Amino acid sequence: MVVDKVSLEFMRENTTVKEDNAGGKWVGIWRLVLLKNQPYDEPRRNGKVPKIITHRLFPQAHYSIWIDGKMELVVDPLLILERYLWRGKNTFAIAQHKHHRNIYEEADANKRRKRYARPLIDLHMKIYYYEGMKPWSSSKKTISGLGVGSDHKLDIYLAPSGS
Repeated sequence: MVVDKVSLEFMRENTTVKEDNAGGKWVGIWRLVLLKNQPYDEPRRNGKVPKIITHRLFPQAHYSIWIDGKMELVVDPLLILERYLWRGKNTFAIAQHKHHRNIYEEADANKRRKRYARPLIDLHMKIYYYEGMKPWSSSKKTISGLGVGSDHKLDIYLAPSGS
């Protein structure tokens, strides 16, 4: 679990953080990895760093599960991998955003909120489209079933192996 300094201190105050012989910090079965030298002043943006470059932070990892701060993992992570990846021979599963159905809607929302430079967002969208990422369609398969809150569903989009 990748955490910032504030989150690590909060965990130390509110949970049992154990330290192993090598100096690693653990909460239950979860190893805590402190994200140092954060590139942004804004915690929301720093939170995306481990999500985007997980493959560089943990090059030996075969899988990663990203859990938003508003969610809680209540089952064994291996069950999630089995249900959404292994059973259907998929390579990745992505949760559906509650407001945006695709990356293009998310880009438009970011441009409306003026979060990032519009020309950069437009360039990213052109690259995604050029590389074959088409806008969302209701004809694509979804699997619903993980309850998130009282009136939300977590829809998982699956990509077959080799795609």
